[in-house]
Amino acid sequence: MIAVRIDEHEHRFALEYERTQKSNGRYQEIQKRIQAETELRYFLYLVSSYDLLLFLVKKFEACRRPVYFGLRQDFLTEGLRLPVQSNLSPLSTTFLAVLTRDPSRPNGWRISAS
Repeated sequence: MIAVRIDEHEHRFALEYERTQKSNGRYQEIQKRIQAETELRYFLYLVSSYDLLLFLVKKFEACRRPVYFGLRQDFLTEGLRLPVQSNLSPLSTTFLAVLTRDPSRPNGWRISAS
């Protein structure tokens, strides 16, 4: 868990780093842990290459929680302003924008109408 202070607010998120592609079973385990997490709202998944980023966005499509994927190198140079892609949206944004958006709005979780 990572905690950062932006203005007067503390924002907490999980940070994962992926250098190489893993097995399908490993990604299923990670998704289960993310979906079961109750303490953290945000998940930042840093990767070593754009190809791996695209692969993981696709791999996490079924995850009901938003996971934000970004490049490790961008994180090192841009910090929280790194561009990220969510598994729940085709639009890119910055992780800083994700953290600081209005907390009264839904977190981008996929909601299905019954």
